[in-house]
Amino acid sequence: GLMDPDQIPFDALCTTLKVDIFGSKISNPDNQKIIDSMIESVFTKKAFDLQFPLVPGVSNGPTLPDSCTNQKDMLDWISCLPSTTPPTWVGLAEDAEEALDKATAEEIFVKVGKVSEASEVATSK
Repeated sequence: GLMDPDQIPFDALCTTLKVDIFGSKISNPDNQKIIDSMIESVFTKKAFDLQFPLVPGVSNGPTLPDSCTNQKDMLDWISCLPSTTPPTWVGLAEDAEEALDKATAEEIFVKVGKVSEASEVATSK
């Protein structure tokens, strides 16, 4: 059967996730706030309620269907989730991936420019 949500130490679980799992990898305080908020919104006693919004505030976020009544159903549902998820599901702007791609392209452009300059200098000697 399902575990009684009153028996789960959600505060300790959230602290472990925020500090021990993600905290050591995040240097930007704003990003840490986003991770903290996401963890607190998912790892809560309310998550045991039917139709709990896994992604609050997002209209197309996933919700566990009523047909999921056991672990196999839940695992099947999880396997049907998209392999890539919208950035809004983790609290980022809808254009976050586009902004990251742009920043990456600009970084590559600068590096290629430096390599080209170095090559021109080397061949002109």
